[in-house]
Amino acid sequence: MIAKILSMSTNSEGGEHIVDCKVDPGGGNIKTIPLFATPGIDARPRPGDYAALVSHPGDSHASVVATADPDNECVAGDGEARLYARDGSGATIAWVYVKSDGSIRVENDNGFFELEPGGRVVINNNLTVDP
Repeated sequence: MIAKILSMSTNSEGGEHIVDCKVDPGGGNIKTIPLFATPGIDARPRPGDYAALVSHPGDSHASVVATADPDNECVAGDGEARLYARDGSGATIAWVYVKSDGSIRVENDNGFFELEPGGRVVINNNLTVDP
């Protein structure tokens, strides 16, 4: 099932730190359910993103197991990874891009640095550091 995310909250019941998503799967059936995401990545979806819900066998509960950003274009190619942050309006404001050529680029609207495949570091096209 696909639902629209309305809001996010942190739940620390019993010492476990869980992110809850308030979602609308349609028909006014608003639910608050836990988000299950990749360990080691602290990333929260924004209101307006979409959530993929999976039902628990044998009961009426569900969990969010994946989310999608409907407003920002996918940039990463096959085998690549891009981690980005969004401002309050949903616009991309900073990102880390690990490319399939072995380079890594960290960027925001004010500058960047890139580790090239051969080990050279380039900062804002003004400074280079050779390995």
